Amino acid sequence: PEDTMCEMLEAVELIRFKYGFDGYIHLKILPGTPYHQVKHACELADRVSINQEAPSQSFLAELSSQKDLKNDIITKQKWISLLLAKQGKGKQTTQYVVGAANETDLDILRAAYHSYRKLNMSRVYYSAFTPISDTPLENKPPTPKLREHRLYQADFLVRKYGFTLDDFQTMLNDEDMLPLSVDPKTAYALANKDLYPIDVNDADYWMLVKVPGIGLKTAKRILRYRRKVGPITSLRQLKDLGVIVSRALPFIKVNGWQNTLDIYVANLAYA
Repeated sequence: PEDTMCEMLEAVELIRFKYGFDGYIHLKILPGTPYHQVKHACELADRVSINQEAPSQSFLAELSSQKDLKNDIITKQKWISLLLAKQGKGKQTTQYVVGAANETDLDILRAAYHSYRKLNMSRVYYSAFTPISDTPLENKPPTPKLREHRLYQADFLVRKYGFTLDDFQTMLNDEDMLPLSVDPKTAYALANKDLYPIDVNDADYWMLVKVPGIGLKTAKRILRYRRKVGPITSLRQLKDLGVIVSRALPFIKVNGWQNTLDIYVANLAYA
């Protein structure tokens, strides 16, 4: 990969220095690239990426017999993380192919969570597997796009809503997969019925954002309203604050107890 990477770096140098381009550049780094080229790539580009493709070596072996996850990919990502932190700019991303190696959603979420926490990844991307003719995996079935979508939703909950691996493990099915019938946030609420309904006048920010129908900005509005105006006493107030009441209602109580979760679950089963 060193020769190919050299050509890629020369191309970026050309547009940066000869043609004076100072705009956004995303540069792919090839597995096995040596340190000096990784360092130069981080200096030239706004974003660099080296795709893991699979969550572990055993799964990666299903996709490629030539790549070593630890030495060819993870080690380079650690270099990138340290280099970007030292230079104070730039971002790193990676990607997983979903469904090509019979991995579970938990396998992918665990690897992505590690990438965010240990490698300072700014984003993780997910690509549903699509078989291509005349390749070793041509007979594998395609991965449903809905599975990819659920992983993106789960990823957003990790990055923005403070969800942990333990949170996801409460909602996975017996095959360690996210449910396709509902979004992960709703799945979490249904799997943790002992935590709900919550009182919107007592809940802290992190509990509010775990209520379906309450987003990040809405949770902040609720806290600000409680602090500056007083208790919330009606669904109309919640709606005015941005709550999607139809989604939130089974999981909250306002101005007294209102247990509608059992009815919600029953209706969901027959939807």
